[in-house]
Amino acid sequence: MYLEYNFIDDINEITIGNLINWISSHNGTIKHLQLNISSLGGSVSSAITIYNFLKRASFPVTTHSLGEVTSAAILMYLSGRERTAEKISKFVIHPIKGRMNGELSYYQLQELVQLLDADIENYASIVNQETNSLNGHYNLEECLKSKSISLDPSQARACGIITQTSE
Repeated sequence: MYLEYNFIDDINEITIGNLINWISSHNGTIKHLQLNISSLGGSVSSAITIYNFLKRASFPVTTHSLGEVTSAAILMYLSGRERTAEKISKFVIHPIKGRMNGELSYYQLQELVQLLDADIENYASIVNQETNSLNGHYNLEECLKSKSISLDPSQARACGIITQTSE
């Protein structure tokens, strides 16, 4: 059975859990999944979880940008074997951020930096694997640490993010 799921939300444990539960509830009946995405991003950890889950799926996954695929949503989008986008859409990669609550000890700051470094490394690993390092158009490490990029569909296709243009 060909199924579509519209993911129009932030990426977090709840929304990704809901998507995984929905897919699991159709266990064995999905022959192809089209995941339509419009998301401003969210948790890199949750995005890595859904990327890994979808890459392990026993059925092909097509991802489609409904308008905006930003930040952690890029990782979800890259899980698609085929990746398409509306003509009016954009893709944004920006520096990864961490949250601090109140005063932090030296150890807590060190731990935060290590967590950010791990997120950057994992994010870059997925993007580099799926896009051949953005086909050499941008320095991904710079994008994840200091400089945002915003791409229209033709630029995203040149970078290997989109695999085919939708009609």
